[in-house]
Amino acid sequence: MMHKTLLLKTITTYRKRKDFSEHNFSANIMTTKMNKYETDLLQEIDERIDSCRNALIDLPEGSDGYLDTLEKIGKLHMDRFKLLSDSHQDRNEAIDIYREFCRLCSNSERRLSMLHQFAGILQERGTFSEGKVFTASIYRTAVDDFDEALSVEREAISICELDNNLYGHILGRMGTLLLSTSRLPDKREGIETLRLAVQAWPSGNLNKLEYLNKLAGGLYRLIVK
Repeated sequence: MMHKTLLLKTITTYRKRKDFSEHNFSANIMTTKMNKYETDLLQEIDERIDSCRNALIDLPEGSDGYLDTLEKIGKLHMDRFKLLSDSHQDRNEAIDIYREFCRLCSNSERRLSMLHQFAGILQERGTFSEGKVFTASIYRTAVDDFDEALSVEREAISICELDNNLYGHILGRMGTLLLSTSRLPDKREGIETLRLAVQAWPSGNLNKLEYLNKLAGGLYRLIVK
């Protein structure tokens, strides 16, 4: 749980990393083959992150302005992560920020949207990409990310109305996460959850087809094992 005092302490840590990054800025540009537009964009993102983190100091914790600023910082770190493909620390920063947002936000509609977004980033971080070095530590982190993502989506579905546009998406991700575990009860729950996700979409909808596909794959793997 990251309270405001602890969150603000991360500003110093972030700036130390940023200073180191700026010291090696030319080398980073050559390594990532960034063009001028991307270089300018990165500098703009860094300036906006600094500005937003400074703004947090004077904002009451949990206020609309505080939450707005947290959301902006999280998005900016994800933008930075997408620009610098090896900048995993930025995604980690975004995850911490979104976790804090969900803890503080009492508006159910706004919280629902962030919970689903937060779960997606956790799932992405926990997914093994091609060429990724496999270690016991990385595996444990991936399992933790998937477990937290599933817990977050369970919380999201508990406050989501049936007619909300996110309802089918939340069920679909929950089913996908459950099928990815090694636990047979989870896999069976994943099958049932994907069935609900399929039912949430009208015939011919691309999302319905996507989850039908995942449901068929999950049933096949369950049968052959």
